[in-house]
Amino acid sequence: MDDKTNIPELVERLGSEEDAVRKMAVFKVQSIVGDPSFVEIFILEGGLARLKYLIMNANGNTLAYSLASFSRLLEVDKGWECIEPEMIQRVRCRSLARLCVCAR
Repeated sequence: MDDKTNIPELVERLGSEEDAVRKMAVFKVQSIVGDPSFVEIFILEGGLARLKYLIMNANGNTLAYSLASFSRLLEVDKGWECIEPEMIQRVRCRSLARLCVCAR
C-alpha cells in the first residue's frame, strides 16, 4: 500500500451510487488487499461489509473484482465470519451459469 491510499475514502467509494466508481474502487482494493496494514484499516472502516454487499448485488467486472478481493482477504485469514449460505449460493449460481454459457 502506498502512503497516498486514503482507505476511508476508498471504502466510501465502494458504496457509491455510480457503478463506475464502485468498479474502480474495488479494482484498487483487489490490488492492495494482501497488505496486512491495509486490511486492518479496511475492515475497521467497514470495507468488509461493503465488499460483501457488492458480492451479493454487483455484476460484471465489479462482481469479479469483488470476488477477487474477498478471495485475497480469505488468503490472509480475514473475512471468514462474513461467509453466509446466501453468498455461497450466489457465487455457485454465477459459476454454474458461466459454465453453461461456455459449454455452448
